[in-house]
Amino acid sequence: MSIAAVPRFVRWLRMSLVLATAVTFCAWAILFGINLRERFQAQSVLVAIRSMQVGTTTLEQARPILAAHHAETLSAAFAGQYSADIGFAMLFPTRTIAMLGERFYFLRYVGLASWWAGTEMYFRDGTLCVLRFSMETETTKTYQFRNGYHLQTTASSERKTEFMMSGGAMDGGYFRRVHAITLPADTTPDERTHALAYDLSCVTRLGGCRDLLQIMSYQLFCLDYAARQRKP
Repeated sequence: MSIAAVPRFVRWLRMSLVLATAVTFCAWAILFGINLRERFQAQSVLVAIRSMQVGTTTLEQARPILAAHHAETLSAAFAGQYSADIGFAMLFPTRTIAMLGERFYFLRYVGLASWWAGTEMYFRDGTLCVLRFSMETETTKTYQFRNGYHLQTTASSERKTEFMMSGGAMDGGYFRRVHAITLPADTTPDERTHALAYDLSCVTRLGGCRDLLQIMSYQLFCLDYAARQRKP
């Protein structure tokens, strides 16, 4: 390369770096905007279902939120396992965002952590009989293992014996800590509120969610659980 060509090469290199940076930033901004919108959608659904009550809320009362979030009608096989006439599901975010977060762990540091949230509603004779909210996200990475939580709250019109179940599941290099809450028919309003007190804001935060307490007020629910265990 001649001496005269050096300045042109430097200018070209600078322009290439600026262009690459601009393209990368635009791609991130678009993906982050989509992710943020999906998080807001999931949180708005969560807020709406906190006011719903199994055995009381009707299908007609639930239709506005089902329509607003383009709920999918589930097959009869899904509804049949709860002796329901019909069931609906809403899932967030888009599969593209979820796949990117699963494939590239570093995206959590720019607000694109791997996560999903979903709501299921089942109706029997036009009345809500089962309501479920689930969410999953990664929290940390230890060596080659990725750790996260799978959280689930289910309210049922049937009287259930279990109130809380914990455990874990290994899927390749991903370990999920599982916390499943089942609210029985005699659940109090406070118990229902605490069991659905999810905060999804950390899934779009730089660095993502770090621990369970960022996602839900688990201490309040544990107090409810302890009080119920003391009941005869």
